[in-house]
Amino acid sequence: MKRRVFAAIVASAAAAVFAGGAEGSPGAAKVPTGATVQVTDFLFVEEEVKIKKGEKVVWSFVEGKHNVTGKGFKSGNKTSGKYKLPFDKIGTYKYRCTLHQPDMDGVVKVVR
Repeated sequence: MKRRVFAAIVASAAAAVFAGGAEGSPGAAKVPTGATVQVTDFLFVEEEVKIKKGEKVVWSFVEGKHNVTGKGFKSGNKTSGKYKLPFDKIGTYKYRCTLHQPDMDGVVKVVR
């Protein structure tokens, strides 16, 4: 009987760790980062990134005032901080900084 109780406790703890419950909220799954893009003076570094379906892109605002604007998403104007966006569908997503057009564009390619 004691072995069954111990096994159940170990299994429950393992399930919590794999579900993300050990460090975050119980059962909360984290979306893995697929790519990071630096947003700097008149440039996205990298201009084109490739990620897998379900991953996210993190834009890190380093220098100047910029935004990340694409079909269905917009970061708002930022001078610092980060903008994170998960991509759940395969495809090519073009985006731009609307403050610095026509020179500041980027692309996210989402693959399987």
